[in-house]
Amino acid sequence: MLPSKSQNTRQQIIDAATRLLIEEGAGGFSVRKVAQGAMISLGNLQYHFPTKNDLFYGLFEQVKDRVIAVAATEQEEEAQLFAYVDAIFEEWDTAAGSIPVWELGAMAAHDEDLAEMLHNLYTPFRKRLTWLIVRNNPDRSVRVCEHQATCIVAMIEGSGLFDAPSRSNRAEFRGMRKQLREIIKSIIYR
Repeated sequence: MLPSKSQNTRQQIIDAATRLLIEEGAGGFSVRKVAQGAMISLGNLQYHFPTKNDLFYGLFEQVKDRVIAVAATEQEEEAQLFAYVDAIFEEWDTAAGSIPVWELGAMAAHDEDLAEMLHNLYTPFRKRLTWLIVRNNPDRSVRVCEHQATCIVAMIEGSGLFDAPSRSNRAEFRGMRKQLREIIKSIIYR
């Protein structure tokens, strides 16, 4: 089934917002500029995304949906988990996947709604990861497993700051992803 005109317009807006965040960062971001970049009226943009945070939520959702779609292709729990980790790493390898999330993360420091959106971006992964840790470590409390899952998410998210495609010293961190995978396995299976 072909996307509707409304879905196409929404995607056009999200693409324009992504480009704007990549080119100008959070400081240069405005819905007016997004509308111009999407070649639509401000009213049309606001029809699809009534507030700036609704637009940011659309950006978060697009990244989350791409990652979850990759992970969903795996049947086995561990394979699914590491497919999710690898999909996040693939997002970090692109400007469209990493820069908007980092920019929105910086803005979330000053906006409670954005902070909640960022938190929710990782919730499905954190819950699945907690379940996997609990299943493999029945002697651990669920609370401890939740904390361990949150630590893993923080390590994955933070790794993007060191392994960004725009970093001139990126080669210095080669091997970090492999080590991070090993750390995750040691937490789950120790």
